[in-house]
Amino acid sequence: MRENKGFTLLEILIAIAVIGIISGGFYLRSARQAREHTEEKACFHNRSVIARAESRYYFDRETPSSNFRDLYDSGYISVIPECPSGGVYAWLPPEETGGVLQSQVVCSVHGIIEEENGNGGEEAPELPDHPEWDPQTAYSGGSYIIFESGVYRARYWTRGDEPGKLASPWQEVTDQWRDFNIYHGGDMVFYDGVEYRAKWWNQNARPDISSAWELAD
Repeated sequence: MRENKGFTLLEILIAIAVIGIISGGFYLRSARQAREHTEEKACFHNRSVIARAESRYYFDRETPSSNFRDLYDSGYISVIPECPSGGVYAWLPPEETGGVLQSQVVCSVHGIIEEENGNGGEEAPELPDHPEWDPQTAYSGGSYIIFESGVYRARYWTRGDEPGKLASPWQEVTDQWRDFNIYHGGDMVFYDGVEYRAKWWNQNARPDISSAWELAD
């Protein structure tokens, strides 16, 4: 009768290799799904910014812009956005229904969203599927969370930094001015019902008294 001496070294090495291959496949799939989810959220944010800018442009000029360069050159957006997944943005001209301007922004990869703006002063809509902020969770740059009914985007990796504070890496997604948000030249905000445009990079500079802001045209 053959004595059972257990597994040989070669058998153990083969088993370890198989487990490594299987685990690596799961990891790569999870990483790909996480990247796609992050890119989709970033694309949604880009299209939301475009839609609000297009609605303001139409509201001010009573005609749609011809392209993103119009929005950029006119100061309605601070950068020309690009889909992180390589999609191409386009939009339908805004239509007014019941006093509400509605722009439809299309991405060739992620589809379409609709953005409603009355006078352009409403807060940005909540993005789908973001979790409540957790001080124990690590967030990568571009992550979205909900904190005290506000939607925030991480500017860089963070853990334990409470949103809504001056030193926080979180940027609230809203058209309303926030002292803790960082703004770049061309960014548009509302303060006390008045629309302002950032002249250069600033933070904690109140629009009605700071030279970093000017009244929007």
